[in-house]
Amino acid sequence: MASNGLLGHYLNDHLAGSVAGVDLAEQIEAGNAGTPLGLAMGGLVADITADKATLEALMEQLGIERSRFKQTGGWVAEKLTRVRVSNTVTGSEALSRLMQLEMLCIGVEGKLALWKALRAASGSGAGTLGAGAEPSGTVDLDRLVQRAQDQLERLETHRLTAAIDAFEA
Repeated sequence: MASNGLLGHYLNDHLAGSVAGVDLAEQIEAGNAGTPLGLAMGGLVADITADKATLEALMEQLGIERSRFKQTGGWVAEKLTRVRVSNTVTGSEALSRLMQLEMLCIGVEGKLALWKALRAASGSGAGTLGAGAEPSGTVDLDRLVQRAQDQLERLETHRLTAAIDAFEA
């Protein structure tokens, strides 16, 4: 794999994205409490939080320091996104929901790309990264890829429903 310096930059960028992703998923869950979307988001928030914890553990095992600057940048970006997709700016709660879901989908796509890149760079035919980030001593990248794909599938149904709601005459 690449040097820890290059890998550190890459993983810190993804960690910043995960900070924003968790915040956005929690916002969608809270804003849609009691609806099918709100209920579905509960599971997604748990998954996204677990993926963030896996990334943090991987970084720790690899001896990669977390960049507070990048994490803060991810947090600030998510807060700015809240303004951009607010009902006040979009003029529509349904359009705001669609935009939030699409941003979350983009984040999950990025996470999927992360796990696939690490799997390719690990050179392991077994789809694991021998970094000791999980109790078994490896990160099961195949499982993480599958989980991200599952998250995208679960989001897609709600994204399309939001699109119908937003653009229905």
